[in-house]
Amino acid sequence: MLSVETAENEEGAIAGVLAGLIAAYYGYPHVGVVFGMEFPDLWNFEGGYKWGVDWAVNWTIKNHPELANKGICATPRRERVLWTYTGTFTDVTKGYEAAKAMYEKGAAVVYNVAGGTGIGISVALKEIAEREGLEMGPPFWIGVDADQDWILPGFTIASTIARFDLAVYYGAKLAMEGKFRDAVQETGGKLTFRLATKVAGLEFTGLSLSTLDDLDEFIQMGIEAEKILGKKVLPMPPDEIKSKVKAMRESIPGWIWDVVNDFQEKIRTGEIVVPVFESEEAINKVRATYG
Repeated sequence: MLSVETAENEEGAIAGVLAGLIAAYYGYPHVGVVFGMEFPDLWNFEGGYKWGVDWAVNWTIKNHPELANKGICATPRRERVLWTYTGTFTDVTKGYEAAKAMYEKGAAVVYNVAGGTGIGISVALKEIAEREGLEMGPPFWIGVDADQDWILPGFTIASTIARFDLAVYYGAKLAMEGKFRDAVQETGGKLTFRLATKVAGLEFTGLSLSTLDDLDEFIQMGIEAEKILGKKVLPMPPDEIKSKVKAMRESIPGWIWDVVNDFQEKIRTGEIVVPVFESEEAINKVRATYG
């Protein structure tokens, strides 16, 4: 038997770097993250996100000194990330209330690590957009595990994607190549999806930041879901979704995307190693350092 899990620390770090760079560029003092229930996997997300934000602030101060004395770069280290555990993955209202408070305090981006509860983040953001007459962010939110960029086009800056569907494919590929038993022995029966994973000589990835190609794929899933359910799933026509997301991404300075892509690549090559935060000792240290 081979079970599959994701490297939540890497997933959180990618989101943290993007959020931190956005807050630095647009002059916002904070970023936020809404969690579901508190347990080690989410500690790993929490630690990765806060670590990534810190990495982004340090990179910005070094490479863009004109931004060093404003926005999140000027915020005390332990006050940069606003965070809360809602205790649930299914209460949209709790997600809305948590995110609304973060946006009101000056969060440029709020990351969803709360499943269905996190959809409340988009509700809070839509409320802000309508009140202020915004066509796109900032502020933004970041989706989790699946590509959620289509949910509130123009305000969902990106999503961290964990492709569990590919895990099934790679498991079958290992079996077909006669390497499944070797993979089980090599991993102890637990395969961790990272930005770059090599098991039994097979290289693959199941973790990444969303792209426009991912958006096309998930929009198509929405179209198929509409056929099956007989009701609307997508918030607007597919071409309009893609146009809004593309315009939003193009409005953000190219160097931000370059830094995030370079960060991902350096994780893949091992040049950057994101610590693991699954123990109580590790998460307590994170909170003592980053708030």
